[in-house]
Amino acid sequence: MRDARASRPSTQLQWLLLAALCVPGTAGAAAELILPQTRNAFYCAEPIELAVAGLAKGDSATVECQSTAGPAALRFDVHGDGSTVAVTLPPRALAPGEYTVRLDGKDSVKLTLASGVRPSTLLLSQTSVQPAQMRDAGGNSVLGNAFSFGLLEPDGQPSANLRRRSPGLDAFDRALALDLPTLVYMYWTGYVTHKPFGTEKSYVSADMIEATRLLSFHTAQRLRRYGRNIVSVGAIDEPGLPWGDTPAGGMASGFPNWNEQAWYEARGWKYTQDLANQSDADWMKYMGLRTGILRDSLEQAKHDLKAVWPEVAFRQDLYALHAIMDGTDTRTQQVNDDVTTHAFFDFWGGPLAVPGQLYWEKAHAPLAPIAHAMNSSSWCHCRRRGRRRRPNWTATPTRSASPTRGR
Repeated sequence: MRDARASRPSTQLQWLLLAALCVPGTAGAAAELILPQTRNAFYCAEPIELAVAGLAKGDSATVECQSTAGPAALRFDVHGDGSTVAVTLPPRALAPGEYTVRLDGKDSVKLTLASGVRPSTLLLSQTSVQPAQMRDAGGNSVLGNAFSFGLLEPDGQPSANLRRRSPGLDAFDRALALDLPTLVYMYWTGYVTHKPFGTEKSYVSADMIEATRLLSFHTAQRLRRYGRNIVSVGAIDEPGLPWGDTPAGGMASGFPNWNEQAWYEARGWKYTQDLANQSDADWMKYMGLRTGILRDSLEQAKHDLKAVWPEVAFRQDLYALHAIMDGTDTRTQQVNDDVTTHAFFDFWGGPLAVPGQLYWEKAHAPLAPIAHAMNSSSWCHCRRRGRRRRPNWTATPTRSASPTRGR
């Protein structure tokens, strides 16, 4: 039988090693530099948060922010206190440019500092090219979306690594690094032909109200860390109401949907699919309620966004003001902080009709500036390599303080 005393030297050695790791000033696990906001791009007028994890109590480490342009590095020491050490660089501590941040002489993270100085109050953009190409072509802003915020592993499962940035936030980091402000024109994703997450779903059904409200809260919480980059936020691209069943057995725009019955009846209109056999007064009551669905839904979205992020500007693209049966109504513009439209260049009268459409959209405030998205031309069949061609997105400015869009 093995003598128990033979194991004592090994056990004593283990205890000595463990005690050594706990002694202040003794190297243990390697210290790590972390960006708590998971951002690598900042405006020079913003504070920048840095953190050092794994630094033993009593130990010190040196942080260096070295510009690639060559000026002397900004250096400072951090001292371990038994926890993660947080440091905030004050605004304008770093000039615009590219930086390598080192911890004890080892490269840790990259930073880009942008000036945040906008060259014009009239922001122009398009969506057919990448931001860097668009900037080189003369654009001075980004028309972007807000989605893809999940942190997933390659197998599709949720990631346990929360120190990285989601693909959705990568877009804002890139825009900020390019010094291009961003207009978010869609954060309710999953839409089908401009409908709420499906052709037969409704903005006023209980499950949809809950889903959109949760999305608004979560989106505001994520986006506000890039608040200085974001010009405004809108809920969904070209919103429209779902089609409903007709008495003939088909589906068409303008008819109420089955999951809207409780909403209509709570507002005093008896739900029916047989709209043609109702009185004129009944029809007007129905249309007044129907065109109020988008207004109420967007008003709720604006409220929820601002509950989390009070400074955000709400600008919802209302697209085709003529599509009354899809629920559009110029009165909905009153929800917006600024009039925001998608009046078409190529429908209902062509370019000469556009000014009239714009003034229709802002009938409640004729002198207000307007954020305008423009379709440059209709879909067309072209003899170009035998393919149907969709025109490039272009930007047509109006008197505006926000980006314009076209396609």
